Amino acid sequence: MDTPASLSLGPTSISASQGDQIPVDLLIYSGNNKTISTDAYITYDPQILEITTQIDGGDLFQSVGVKQITPGKAYVYGINLDLAQAKPMEGNVARIYFQAISSGTTKLQIDCVPFSEKTSQIVSQKEELTNIIHCDSTRTHTSTVTISGDNVLGTSTENMFGLYKWHISAAVLVAVLTATLYIRYRNLTKQLKST
Repeated sequence: MDTPASLSLGPTSISASQGDQIPVDLLIYSGNNKTISTDAYITYDPQILEITTQIDGGDLFQSVGVKQITPGKAYVYGINLDLAQAKPMEGNVARIYFQAISSGTTKLQIDCVPFSEKTSQIVSQKEELTNIIHCDSTRTHTSTVTISGDNVLGTSTENMFGLYKWHISAAVLVAVLTATLYIRYRNLTKQLKST
């Protein structure tokens, strides 16, 4: 039995730290079908990740792009402007990048709903430009992203800097008070000697 045409994400499991930029590959498999374009709608938790506009094209499509549709939903496309470039596809459509904005776990999932207007698709070169994507297979191809908080060393250093700042402020205050008392003492001593 032939494997159905589908989109997937790689790697399937990602661990990163808050603040990291995370590369994710959008992969395609079209079997023996010559393909001219693909559209992928990817959902994720916008409290944990943000999509960036950075994209690295694979070698399958002449033009690729990425944009945010709504918070938590990104759109990625690949298209061959020259129909003669249509061929069976297997590999990397593009590498997209997410920004880890807070700790937690989220699934990157390809949104695929049969017969829906704005849904992921793989378009074959047939005259009627048939959408050949298999949504059941595509939806199972998810990627789990786990983001940990700021690294301990960074937090510790920041706290230590705050502690040092407090100590420096206290030392300056003590020095000013000591200098003021010393000047007063000298002035008072001079006054007593002159009387």
